[in-house]
This record gives sequence, C-alpha cells and structure tokens, in this order.
Amino acid sequence: MTVRRYRVTGIVMAAIMLTACAHTKTEVAAKNETPPSPPAAAAPAPAPEPAPPPPAAIAPEAPSFQDAYFDFDQSLIREDAKQPLEQDAAFLKNHRDLKVTIGGYCDERGTSEYNLALGNRRAEAVKRYLVALGVEPAQMKTISYGKERPFCTEHTEACYQENRRGHFLPSADGM
Repeated sequence: MTVRRYRVTGIVMAAIMLTACAHTKTEVAAKNETPPSPPAAAAPAPAPEPAPPPPAAIAPEAPSFQDAYFDFDQSLIREDAKQPLEQDAAFLKNHRDLKVTIGGYCDERGTSEYNLALGNRRAEAVKRYLVALGVEPAQMKTISYGKERPFCTEHTEACYQENRRGHFLPSADGM
C-alpha cells in the first residue's frame, strides 16, 4: 500500500511540474510577442530631453608615444627613431604639465646585470635626445627594465628587436 501511495504521489508531482513548465513557456511566449499598438486617440508621449553635451576635457588627450628601437648591444638613437621622437618631443613641449617615464628595455641575451645597465643607457639616450629637442628634463624620468619585462617572448630576431626599445609611459603620479 505504501509503495502505491508513493507511486501516485510521484505521478501527481510530475503532472504538477509539467503543468508549471507549460505555464512558464506560455508566459515567455506571451512576453516575446509584439505588444499591440496604442489606440489612435492616445496622446503621443513627450519627447525625451536631449542629453547634455559632454564636459570639456581638462587634461590633454594622451598621445600615442612612439618607441625608439635600438640595434643589438647599442644605445645610440637610430635614424628611423629620430622622426617619431621629434613628434613625441613636440607633444611634450606643448604639454609641459605632462610627465613621462622612459623605460629602457633589452632582449633576453646577456646577463641581467648587463641588460639593466644597457637598458639604462637606452632610456637616458632617449631622454637626452628629447632634451636636445627642447623638452624640459623635469618632465621625464628614466628607468631600466633590462630583459625582465619583455614585450615579446619568442626566441627570434624579430622578437629580440621588439624588446630593444625606449618606451614611454605617462606618469599618473606626477613622477
């Protein structure tokens, strides 16, 4: 008798659940239907107020500084880096309140100590070049990352070249 009662209870519960699921599907289908259009006599809704114009920018738009790339084991500014650095210098001269950090990077070859020194020479070379173009030295600080923070991790010459650079970071803390 007890087994039969459980069976009947199970069948009743299944029927209730199926009915509830069918009801939910009907509600979802009803919600997805297009609502009827309002009667013609209804007054049109008032037009929303236009959004206020965006506030004027207070800080200058941050430029896309261009990196200076270096030859293997070198810290001399290459010819192909001069024109991009001139553009960076023009921006910095027009925005004297902007501060940047110039990071010196190296590829993975060589010891960590050697690459930290080379990265420092590269960052300082970029800074000296910008100062010669009229950028205030107080706008810039340098740091060497050596080979510790590579941009590319493959073991190819193209990847090594990508890592030999002087890279700009706008300073949020005013240096």
